[in-house]
Amino acid sequence: MEIKRVLYVEDSSAKYMDVANELKRLGVQDIEWVSSADKAVETLKNAELPFDLFLFDMHFNYFGVDDREAGEKLMYRLREEGYETPVIFCSTGNWKIPGAFGNIHYHPDRDWEDEAAELINKLKVM
Repeated sequence: MEIKRVLYVEDSSAKYMDVANELKRLGVQDIEWVSSADKAVETLKNAELPFDLFLFDMHFNYFGVDDREAGEKLMYRLREEGYETPVIFCSTGNWKIPGAFGNIHYHPDRDWEDEAAELINKLKVM
């Protein structure tokens, strides 16, 4: 599977920059960044081309409410709407979410980049 386009839902600009730089190093150049669930849904509805991967933080604004489970809720909502796009969570928690492709346990002081590379490379050979 070629990963050309990623929809990344993240409310921290510093974390977004870290992760986007790693994705670009791994060959992913088209990263659409939004900071909330409502913006993610709007972006998907207006997208001219499909996304190959959804990358979600876990804690962000979920339709007007600051929600610590927003990423999981958004994944299930999009599944109900028919999106089968693989989901990787990128969060400071080490999550195991049913239905997700995987999780990057992000922390700026930890070697999370190896986890990101492993997951992206697994997707590429599917």
